[in-house]
Amino acid sequence: ALDPAAAEGWLALAGAADEEGRPADADTAARHAAILIPAAPTPRPVHAPASPPVAGKPPHGRRRIAYLLPPSRREAAAALLQPLLATHDRKAVEILLVDDGPVADEAGGRLSRLADQVWRTAGLADAALATRLLAAGVAMLVDAAGDAGGRRAALFAARPAPLRVAWTGSLADESAADILLDAVLYAAPAWAPLPDPPSTAPDKPRPFVFASPEPLAHLTPETIALWAAVLHACPGAVLRLGARSLTDPARRAAIATAFAGHGIPAGRLSCEPCMARERAFDWLGWIDALLEPAGGGDRLTLCDALWMGVPAVTLATAGTRILAQAGSWDSAAGEPAGYVAAATRLWHAGSLPAADRLALRSRVARSALCDGARLARRIEALVESADQAGSLEAGNTAAGPW
Repeated sequence: ALDPAAAEGWLALAGAADEEGRPADADTAARHAAILIPAAPTPRPVHAPASPPVAGKPPHGRRRIAYLLPPSRREAAAALLQPLLATHDRKAVEILLVDDGPVADEAGGRLSRLADQVWRTAGLADAALATRLLAAGVAMLVDAAGDAGGRRAALFAARPAPLRVAWTGSLADESAADILLDAVLYAAPAWAPLPDPPSTAPDKPRPFVFASPEPLAHLTPETIALWAAVLHACPGAVLRLGARSLTDPARRAAIATAFAGHGIPAGRLSCEPCMARERAFDWLGWIDALLEPAGGGDRLTLCDALWMGVPAVTLATAGTRILAQAGSWDSAAGEPAGYVAAATRLWHAGSLPAADRLALRSRVARSALCDGARLARRIEALVESADQAGSLEAGNTAAGPW
């Protein structure tokens, strides 16, 4: 962990700052730590190397940065990494993609084309991978999308590189990282359709549609109560739910019963099986507002909704960061009453016309959310600063600002 006495400047470098560049305060850091993170299984033990990690420069003089791509949630990880890898200064750093995927896929392929080297590491033990990273002289190891439920938590604990970097809220044990990044990135898909909400006939108005295409694991009692409160506050509005397991009639009936317990009739709910991401953009085009679950939802789903010009309401710190980067602070709430109030404001405003949805997409495209170069420079600055301080050489592995 970083030395608190010197953390302010380093947090600003790492991206934990507001839009004016001010470092996050202690309250913000505490809110970040409160993100609901799934319990991780006990990791396989890996003994830290007896000697400190040393990041020797490759023959061409560039420092080597390794990005760990997990075996699951790969599309979300690719959306985060693609704008970053594409804008790194290759005169300063060399990019190593450590791909934990069991088979080659489209997400891994896109990132592979942006890397200088690719390692296929599925099935490789943590200890063996740590040894290999140390031997390669990796200066920085970046966790792309969390420790994958604890699968590689022991790898980070073994310190296979002088600098270990992760995104805030992504690791079950954040003490395993030296630097936490707040900035979220999104690779906007050029193939997504233009935001174009369905037209409403004057004599047959369409109800306002709230929606959430999240896995049922996020449909907790707290989330059901929160969304029921939104529907009570917005008469006539409906809620569309999408999840892979909603093909099961018993699950749909159980959801209807849970909402009925809060006074929401089945006619105001729609439960639909989820679909491939390509088709999900059309699905997003038919909704008016995205509701994030009480404990936070999928980062990629929220970004896709914003790209389709759909406003969103969130209660979670991670979602708040994304909305802030996209310039949509007004839909972020710190407590349930604020969440319901934000949803109610969207309902009163009504369905956004196509021009307004296009304006939201344009704002997202110009925002820090799509600015991979900005974060790439920050990461390169971290490596350069550590290099100048001698922290990448033997015997300089004490925790603290690099």
